[in-house]
Amino acid sequence: MLDFRLPTEEDRAALESYVAEHRAAGETGRLTAAAKLESMPFGSWLSIVYGHTSQDSPKSSYVMLCLDTDRPEPDGRPRLVGIVNIRPWLTKEDAEVYGHVGYGVRPTERRKGYGTQMMRYAIWFCRQKGLKRVVAGCYKENAASAGVLRKCGGVLYKEGDFYTPGVISQYYEWT
Repeated sequence: MLDFRLPTEEDRAALESYVAEHRAAGETGRLTAAAKLESMPFGSWLSIVYGHTSQDSPKSSYVMLCLDTDRPEPDGRPRLVGIVNIRPWLTKEDAEVYGHVGYGVRPTERRKGYGTQMMRYAIWFCRQKGLKRVVAGCYKENAASAGVLRKCGGVLYKEGDFYTPGVISQYYEWT
């Protein structure tokens, strides 16, 4: 079973391990769902994450940990399998670039259905916040993520280098 929640100070080691695993896989600078976790001190990151959970914040978002409660770590804590960043209050223009949802699954946990479960949760969450249209994107080269977005009912509606200049992204929507 998966549990989704905001991170806490007690998650520091799990999140450091998450970042280290992505780095070991050569995936640096692309952990967009983690909201800059890899590039700032943990305490600062955690403060920013909590500061963004208010609709009053211009960068409102929810950085949610995805924890597999059926697969505990040696210390008994649930295994951190991914992070989902849900941005329900983006302007229409920003949603067309960043998407309402970004997610990342740690390399050793891919192809196990976690991405699909995370995306379904994020769509549900956005609906709970009143969104009629949800947008998510991925790099065109990321066929696995595109497959997740389609499997969750997303319809491809545009492609372009809107997010990273020179790198084509695909954008999917749920209406």
